[in-house]
Amino acid sequence: MSTIALVAQVVLAFVVTPLLVHSLGVQTYGIWLLLTSLIGQYALFDFGISSAVARFVSAASARNDEAEIHAVVNTALALFAIIGTACLLLTLGLAFFADRLASAPDEVAVVRTCVFIVGSLVAVGFPVRVFQGILKAYLRYDLIAFAGLAKLLLTNLLIWILLRAGYGIVCLAVITALAGVIEYFLTIRFAYRAFPALRLGFGSYRSATRGTLLDYSWRSFILGVTQQIRFKLDLVVIASVLREKSLITHYSIGARFMDQFVELVGNLVGGQLMPVFSRYEGRGEYDLVRDRFLSATRVSTIVSVFFGASLAFYGGAFIERWMGPGFGDSTTILLILVGPFTLALSQTPGVGLLYGLSKHHLLAWICAGAAVVNLTLSVVFAKIYGMNGVALGTAVELTLNFLFVFPVVVCRVAKVPLRTFFADALFGTLAKCLLPLGLYFFAVRQLLEPGYLRLILLVVGQAVVFAPAVFYGVLRKDERELLRGAFRRRSPSAL
Repeated sequence: MSTIALVAQVVLAFVVTPLLVHSLGVQTYGIWLLLTSLIGQYALFDFGISSAVARFVSAASARNDEAEIHAVVNTALALFAIIGTACLLLTLGLAFFADRLASAPDEVAVVRTCVFIVGSLVAVGFPVRVFQGILKAYLRYDLIAFAGLAKLLLTNLLIWILLRAGYGIVCLAVITALAGVIEYFLTIRFAYRAFPALRLGFGSYRSATRGTLLDYSWRSFILGVTQQIRFKLDLVVIASVLREKSLITHYSIGARFMDQFVELVGNLVGGQLMPVFSRYEGRGEYDLVRDRFLSATRVSTIVSVFFGASLAFYGGAFIERWMGPGFGDSTTILLILVGPFTLALSQTPGVGLLYGLSKHHLLAWICAGAAVVNLTLSVVFAKIYGMNGVALGTAVELTLNFLFVFPVVVCRVAKVPLRTFFADALFGTLAKCLLPLGLYFFAVRQLLEPGYLRLILLVVGQAVVFAPAVFYGVLRKDERELLRGAFRRRSPSAL
């Protein structure tokens, strides 16, 4: 279900974005992106509590300790009720300063209304995070994905109908709120289905449980803050340094591909690694930890290079066909970011390793330093190179981090020689993948045109060339046998 939701998200984003840009206008859509980006920072006020709920409800359910489950749930609900109220007050303050977000005086009332609607939705949603934590504790990710998919489909359907009918940005805010409320309702219903004995009440609030939740959650909070700074403040930097709302739209078009890139690689490679590494460590099988880490990095590099190179080669033609003329600067943003993101995503298994071996405090400190560097470089470069400088700040930080910091820390934890990691898993794999891709791109470069059918056929041809080259030229014999076994188990004859 999560894969279906991801595919639907990608497809609908590419279908609806041109409608939003052309219906609202580049300037107004930039304002919408800016205000949703600012309100999106409310996620920081989760403080990692939702992940703590999932962790401790899961542990209590394994012991069939309903009293502990109720203590965790109701204590977290009380905390989130306070946080949600604070965010509602913050929304009122943000709405008061709506003139800072608007481009003209006649837009202030409209922007203020949108801020209040969307901010209130997010504030009300904080207690719902507890119910999402319950679903995660009971491994009902399918129900979480279903609720998100329902929201996604309803949002895009209403946008398609109402914006084509001439409605504007306030209607977009109302649609967002309506779909969000439906997602909240489904999440709560599903939580009761996963844990029918759930009872809510202040009587189950425990001060000791509050301390336990907050003690666990601070590392997740640091990671959340740093990730928000690194990847969610670019639009705010553009608005505050360059003061041109239309640039926000153009930047977001190119950067959107990176969001989907991260989601795709994480879904294909990163999801199940943490418990695997934890299991190996628990059994004392450290050789398997090292071997699986290197194998997973090879696979992650293969996937990342394939999609990263595809974005670099086809991205410009796709943007031209997708958004129409006038978005060449969005292609520049894409090209600045795609290489460093490919390098970073190739090392996705390292994140699972640090979590699986309970070394994620190291990841928190790495990300904290990276966030400071990223934000500083983005602001400095924005003043020199404009919009491209914001992307360049992120690109330089990712390159430095994933060449000289992250791999050093991960290899030390995994007890893998750095030379082995770079030569065998990362750069060796990267070079072997780029060779067939480079030859293919060189051969078909004259066929590249901004047409959907042409681009699809080129990608299919690329996959046909790439798959056997990687299977026989990059994967080891044991990895090929593992892959064959997986396909046999999925084949009809094996049923």
